[in-house]
This record gives sequence, C-alpha cells and structure tokens, in this order.
Amino acid sequence: CINGEYVCSAPFAQLEICDLKDNNCNGIIDDVPAGCCPGEIKVIESCPTSDIVFVLDATSSMDDMIWAVKEGITEVVEKIVEGEYPSRLGLVVFRDSDPWDVVYPAIVNYGFANDPEQFKEWVGAVETYAGGDAKENQLPAVVEATQFVWGPGHIRHVVLVTDAPFHENDASSP
Repeated sequence: CINGEYVCSAPFAQLEICDLKDNNCNGIIDDVPAGCCPGEIKVIESCPTSDIVFVLDATSSMDDMIWAVKEGITEVVEKIVEGEYPSRLGLVVFRDSDPWDVVYPAIVNYGFANDPEQFKEWVGAVETYAGGDAKENQLPAVVEATQFVWGPGHIRHVVLVTDAPFHENDASSP
C-alpha cells in the first residue's frame, strides 16, 4: 500500500527478498530498513490480498446459537490475522423483514472494518431480534454484501451464516 492506495498487481503479496524486485508489492524495491544482502529475506507488511464479508443471520431463531457463532467468527478472524495473507473484513447483519421497525432494521451493512479489532467489536455487539413462522430471506443481505467496494485484484469471499434455507416466492420473499 502506498499512501493508502493498493498498488499490488500480483495475485498475492510476498515477503521482501533482496533481489532487485518489489516482492511485497509496496512500490519500493528491496525496501528492508537496514539494507540487505543478496538473497536475504525480510518480512515487510504487505497489502491485503482478499476481502471477506460475513453475512450473519441475527433473527431470534439464532438465539441458542448466536454466541457460539460469534465466537466461531472471532476465531476465524484470529486465524486470518495470524495467516500469511492479510485480508479486509466486512460485516452484514440481517433479521426478519419488518418495515415498521426502525430500531432493528432488516439489514445492517457495517462495511469493511478499519482493523480486525473493530470487526470483532461489531460481531461481539450483534444481538438477535425478530423472528416468527415466516423464515427470513437472506438473499437481500447477500446482495448487499456483493455491493461492497472490493479491493482491486483482491479475492472476494462472502460467507453466509444462517440457520434457515432460502425461500423463494413465499410470504417472506415475494
């Protein structure tokens, strides 16, 4: 990243190797702080290479599972943070549609987090609400996730977490 802009055109950013190339795609050739010897490998922070948007069902049918789901998402994020390829993390939360409910909208788009801790705070604050016999329709939430501004060249992931199947042309999704 140079001045907050993504400049990496390789499929994945790499470690910086002293070989007169810009291995980590940050626009600087052999940018190790104290110089380098030929062939020496230095770890330099690299640009995110994938975008992951979690689409989370927060209807009341998830009451018994929501804490385990939130814990599981947090564990996945920890593994991503520990991993070799950094990722941007986004969140969309959906509930049963109720056009009269202004407190708990049917879809909440958090966007991409500035950092993993912010994302974990968002997930930790999710509460279940609304629900009934008519199952929620996650399709609008998935569509919302596809509208994110994805990083150029990033691998795009949308992860749907729900306990209900998709319903087409029924009371909840005409």
